[in-house]
Amino acid sequence: MAANVEKTEAPAPAPTLSFGSFGKSAEGGGGFDFKAPAFGADGSAPLFAAGSLQKFGEAAAPAPAGEGGDDAANPEQESTAEFTPVVQLDEVEVKTHEEDESVEFKMRAKLFRFAETLLNKGSGKKEWIERGVGEIKLFKHRESDM
Repeated sequence: MAANVEKTEAPAPAPTLSFGSFGKSAEGGGGFDFKAPAFGADGSAPLFAAGSLQKFGEAAAPAPAGEGGDDAANPEQESTAEFTPVVQLDEVEVKTHEEDESVEFKMRAKLFRFAETLLNKGSGKKEWIERGVGEIKLFKHRESDM
């Protein structure tokens, strides 16, 4: 007859890295003195070459003569594109009828209207609502003095 033997597993080892271990480190930096590894093929060269980086506000370095020049990459060239209008419109003279009148009084003003707001529609409650700001002019007709 076989004896029932219970297997007891050994407790899992404690993790070697925890948030608490950062504070206990000998460097005293709290784990924030981490240095990123180099990304070069041999571990010594950086990922981006220092000469290829362009700082904000600096002009782009000219391309070497060996590479083909790309006109679209040069934003300083002026465009020669021409656009023709789809519809031709005739010029129309607009009359304001102020030509025959002289300005007697002119002032900057606000225009209000006394009406119901959208929230008070149908309630009968009216308020002064601002419509705009501009110049108010009082004219006098030069010939009829009206």
